[in-house]
Amino acid sequence: MKDIIELTMQILSIAWNNILDGSPLSFVISTCVIVMGFLYYHSRRPHGFPPGPPALPWVGSIPFSSIGDDYLDNFMKQRDKYGPIYSLKLGKRWVGFFQIFNYNLF
Repeated sequence: MKDIIELTMQILSIAWNNILDGSPLSFVISTCVIVMGFLYYHSRRPHGFPPGPPALPWVGSIPFSSIGDDYLDNFMKQRDKYGPIYSLKLGKRWVGFFQIFNYNLF
């Protein structure tokens, strides 16, 4: 974790120096790096949350979930992949799922 923070600080330092340099290309690249870091920071799973699919800012884990006609099958696939306790990001909120029982309708 300490290495990631040091790497982030180095990237931000280089980005800030490039912004002060004045060239348009370095400004665009630096802005992209800063925005990507901001988006990564805000889409991380909270500490202590169970595992689950990756998440994107604003849309959450929905693009990584195979949502189709049968929602129950989708939740069972998630349970098989991540275990009986897993989490999803739905929009801006993290939601924990607890699936202990199998379902058999017929």
